[in-house]
This record gives sequence, C-alpha cells and structure tokens, in this order.
Amino acid sequence: SSNSTTSLDVDQATPTFTAVRSGLNTIVLTFNEAVSSSDTATAAWTLDSGTVSSVTQPSSSTSLTITTSGITTTTATPVVTYVAASGTVLDAAGNEVANGANATATDGVAPTLAEVTPISALTNDNTPDYTHQQHLSSDLYIHSNSML
Repeated sequence: SSNSTTSLDVDQATPTFTAVRSGLNTIVLTFNEAVSSSDTATAAWTLDSGTVSSVTQPSSSTSLTITTSGITTTTATPVVTYVAASGTVLDAAGNEVANGANATATDGVAPTLAEVTPISALTNDNTPDYTHQQHLSSDLYIHSNSML
C-alpha cells in the first residue's frame, strides 16, 4: 500500500490597498487582489479631510472608486481608512480588509488655472489676472493673452 500526502494552501491574508486622487472629487483604491462587496455603505470608508459621498462597490475587481465632497484643493492627499464594522470588502477566500487599514491618496489631480480679472472690453489694459491652485513650473508664461 502507498501513502499519499495532499497539501492545501489556505489564503488567510487580508487584502491591502493603495489610493490615488484621480479627480477633484474622486479617489480610486487599488487592491492587491480581487475583492467584492455586498453593500454600498459609505460608512465603510472615512477620510481625514472631506467626506465620502458615494462608493462604487467592486465585484471581483481590484479597484473601488470613492466620490468625495469637501476637498477643495488639487494638492490635497487625504488618508482613506477602512471601517470593518460598517463594511464588507472581502477577497475570494472571505478575508476582509483589516479594520483601520489606510492609505494616503497620492495627488493625481491636474492643476487648475482660472482667470480672476478678465479683460472685459478692448482697451489698452492687456493684463488679466490669473490664479492657480498648485505650484506651477517656471516653464509657464502668459504672453499676449495666450498661454505658451
């Protein structure tokens, strides 16, 4: 008679995530493995600045999108934290994202430039005022009312 041994690997690792601000009111979380969620509880996610308005729940996906409000600058990098008591984000083996797991959202939002004082009529005043919400490089020049 022969003996055989079967080995079984059990996934006990909790999913982890990173965060990127892809728009003024959008944060995309990327998980290290596919996750799913059976609820749409915004309370499962908190921010250290701003508010979670809605969450696009994943279904066997590695990404989740959070819509925010109250974050007004393009350079903000809020910390996103998971609250296990309020959500159910699980991998295929049933492991939930760890309570209190967090990631600082990196800045992926393009800077904005807005005209503050437009030239309203054709006059000799050709000096409109502009404001921006992010440091601009020295490569940006305003010349003859055109951006170069």
